[in-house]
Amino acid sequence: MTTTLPDQLWLATDATRQAILQAAFVKGIKDKNLDPVKFCQFTIQDAIYVYKSKLSIDAALRRSSPGPVTDLLRTLSQNYATYATAMLDGWLIKENVADSAVKLGQACSEYIAYEKTVAETMNPIYFLVALLPCLRTWYWIGQQLATADKGIYTAWANDNFAGSTWRKLEAQVEAAYLVNAIDKAEAQTVYDKCMEYELRFFDSVRNQTY
Repeated sequence: MTTTLPDQLWLATDATRQAILQAAFVKGIKDKNLDPVKFCQFTIQDAIYVYKSKLSIDAALRRSSPGPVTDLLRTLSQNYATYATAMLDGWLIKENVADSAVKLGQACSEYIAYEKTVAETMNPIYFLVALLPCLRTWYWIGQQLATADKGIYTAWANDNFAGSTWRKLEAQVEAAYLVNAIDKAEAQTVYDKCMEYELRFFDSVRNQTY
């Protein structure tokens, strides 16, 4: 049976994903000993990440020609707008000052910048590739931690380490690959980079001070 391009990209990042399970944030959730302040530091930054991802989605959308990729980007824009508003409201952050309201750590800041670069300079199909490590990895973490007693973080983990949007993105990436509209090596480079940013962001709370 032929392995799809998205699965090939995913399988090639196994070592990074195993490291993610040992990253400070994820392991802290699993072991029920994550410092609540560090939980807040991560999730507040994550709210800004989602807000900025929505802006990058819009940038990719403006450069996309009519068709399935554009349709998917439009749906993602609407969904991320909803997610961003809910997350910012949850932390009492006004959306009109979100750009300057939070001092981001290096990992989150560089992740956001890289996604923005992909959205503004590459074919929009590669931006879908850039989003996949986040979307599929969070779901995968949920599967890995499914039987763990996560204590006070159980409800948050069940709500956030979930989701199936990645399946729609993977279907579109595979469709592009089948008509030679995406280069495997270039896609792997983008995928690897974003998966590495996932690891760095999850582990960033290890040395976060307060």
